[in-house]
Parts: sequence; C-alpha cells; structure tokens
Amino acid sequence: MKFEGAFEVNAPPEQVFRVARDPMQFSKAIPDVKKVTVQDKDRFNVEFVISLGPIRGNMKVDFKYEESIPNSRVLVAGKGSGLQSTVNLRIDANIEPLDAGSRVKWTADLTVGGLIASVGGRLIESVTKDKVTEIINNLKKLVEKGSK
Repeated sequence: MKFEGAFEVNAPPEQVFRVARDPMQFSKAIPDVKKVTVQDKDRFNVEFVISLGPIRGNMKVDFKYEESIPNSRVLVAGKGSGLQSTVNLRIDANIEPLDAGSRVKWTADLTVGGLIASVGGRLIESVTKDKVTEIINNLKKLVEKGSK
C-alpha cells in the first residue's frame, strides 16, 4: 500500500529535519508506543500496540534511517513482526523551505503479511491509512511544538 501527501508547517527546514531525524522524537509520533530503544543515531526499535478489528497485540519494528540530507530529506525504513504478522514500512519525507516555514512532501509505502493481511484488504487499508496519517500529523505537531 502506498500513501502520499504534503503539509506546511510554521517552522524552518532545520527544525523539521531535526525532529524527523531524531529517533526519540520520531517515535513519539507513532501511536500507542510502549517502548523505544535507540541503538545508535541511525537505528532504533519501537514496540507498540496495534488494534485491527478483532486482532490486538504488540508489534515490534526495527527502524533505520536509510538516507538523510540535512534540512531537505529523510528516508526511514522499518521492518517488524508481531501478531503472527510481518510489516515493512518506508517513509520518505522531502522538506522544502517556504517564506514562512516549510513544506513537507511525503510518501509512505507499507507491506503487511501474515495474520493481519488475512483480516481483509479494505479493513487493513483503512486502518493503515489512518495510522500513517496519524504519524504524519503527530510529526507536524512535534515540529510546531519545537519551533515555539
């Protein structure tokens, strides 16, 4: 599943990049986080609760920053498992300066396998789109909060 969008934020590109590139800040944007473990500046693990129809439980995802161009691009990839399922996620954010802030154009590519995938395509796509949107909105809030 692929999702994309853009948003504008009243913060300079440096602030957007700093939040998106910080494992602790980035993980705050993920809903229902139980635990975050930072391995180094490029790798971190997140354990969170996922609820998908009748399925509810923990998912663990290993994230890695695959590409970072200061103040203009962040690409983070995650690979995880839980609930007899697997998940692969890539979020690519391109940051552009504006006169009064920044514009962030993003894409998220998600592949799900196992039990979660067997629940049904429509439910998975709907819930996944909601969760990806929530992560993006939370990142935006974190950036705005940090710029005040």
